[in-house]
Amino acid sequence: MGTQLQLSKVNVRVAFPDKKGHGPADIGTHVWMDVPGGAKPSEFKSQHFEVVKDSKDAAVRRLKPVSSNTRATATIDHSETYWCLWSVPGQALTVTDGFKKTQGFGWPLLAPHTSGGDLILPNTRSVIIREFNLSGGTTPDMASVRDLAKDFYTDLHIALQFDAQPTPTSDRRNKQIPSLFSDEGNPRALRDVRALNTKPGSAFAPVVLALDEVPWVDRDKRKKTILLIWIKNFAEFDPKANKWVDADARGFAANTSHIGIGMQYEYAILGNLSPFPSVVFIATASRGDNYILAHELGHALLAEPGWGRELIATPTVENARKYTDRVTKVLTDLRLGMPTDEVIKLLPAKEHEKETRNLMFAKGIKDAKGVSPRDQLTFLQVALIRKAQELRWPEEVETEVGAISPGAEEEVVV
Repeated sequence: MGTQLQLSKVNVRVAFPDKKGHGPADIGTHVWMDVPGGAKPSEFKSQHFEVVKDSKDAAVRRLKPVSSNTRATATIDHSETYWCLWSVPGQALTVTDGFKKTQGFGWPLLAPHTSGGDLILPNTRSVIIREFNLSGGTTPDMASVRDLAKDFYTDLHIALQFDAQPTPTSDRRNKQIPSLFSDEGNPRALRDVRALNTKPGSAFAPVVLALDEVPWVDRDKRKKTILLIWIKNFAEFDPKANKWVDADARGFAANTSHIGIGMQYEYAILGNLSPFPSVVFIATASRGDNYILAHELGHALLAEPGWGRELIATPTVENARKYTDRVTKVLTDLRLGMPTDEVIKLLPAKEHEKETRNLMFAKGIKDAKGVSPRDQLTFLQVALIRKAQELRWPEEVETEVGAISPGAEEEVVV
């Protein structure tokens, strides 16, 4: 147990939804937290509080227990960060135990606290989806895929702001922008299928988009931006038919390194260029997997920890120990009240989950209505996604991912 802080003495604040920082919580705000610490996050035992005015300082907000059992003192452990849900005055939430979505709020989110006694309730974070259509047309699936992604991330208090851009006709590296790509070989590379009349391995130049340059990036917004590039289809070589055919793949994500190590082997699809910012390619026909955009955005937001235990155990990059240590620090700084080695065990074995209902499941499985039911996340995925660098305001620099220990710089990202 670390230093204890009585919840009745914390100053409750709410993160701003449109800029860095936070302000006083409104009187009458209701807060549910899993306190006191020690329980696994997946068990989520909610305790109900109401925000009240401090008796001596009207500018300070306190937490008053709502439950009938108010004799026990509820405390915060500085070594942990707590899951919470909250509602504005006048909004009713029905919160039950267990880590699951609550109607009217969504997933429980981590509420960091500072050594100075501030408890900061998490709020909406936005990310700009800078959108290019290279497919040569539109399909009904595109709107459905966008809407489903918006709905999914709303439950994480993440607002997707789609920013459609004119379709470039060419860029510095290509005389003409291709509309049909293959994802062939290892390392992967984008190739213009229209120009392919040869088998894999034959000499031809890969398509390399200058994704670190205008118009692909808007440098003023790059810190809160993910590139979305629609293409007509992915393709693969069928050795039996001896020709290129449509691939089953509906999307691909290349995510920017979140821990300062360029994962160039992942980016061979972009010509050995680390994407700037993260980029996802989506086929315009979803083929029933309408969660595909939400899924690929999940890869970008989860970053290196989302690649699973396999990469941590045997990373295929230089300086493997440095890489493993940095991923471990990311997980440690979440301060989930569990030993880090136990947190690592909760990562998927590889980057895709086995559970079909999880957003990061490898393939879409249709339900009775013909829609993939990938609408679930683990608590660790929720924690990591909410800490993604694409959600930070440009002037924010994160010094601690979770709670702030005494003496640390008071900078939190919520």
